[in-house]
Amino acid sequence: MQAHIVGTFEGWEPKSRFKLDNGQVWVVVDDHSAYVAATRDPPVTIEKGLFGAYYLSVDGLNSKARVKRVQ
Repeated sequence: MQAHIVGTFEGWEPKSRFKLDNGQVWVVVDDHSAYVAATRDPPVTIEKGLFGAYYLSVDGLNSKARVKRVQ
C-alpha cells in the first residue's frame, strides 16, 4: 500500500504514531529508531511481511519500521 504521512516527518522511535492521508493510523512496534531531516508529507509504503507483520518504509530512507495499524 502506498500513501503519504500527514504533516512533518523527522523519523521514528518506538511507539511513534503516523497518520496517513488515507485516514489510517500506524504505530511503530519494534525498538529501532531512525532520524532524517524534517520533510513534509513524505510518501510511504506499507508491506506485509512474514507471520502477519507489517513494515513501513519512507521514500529516501534506507530503513524499515515494523508497524501495527491502530485505526
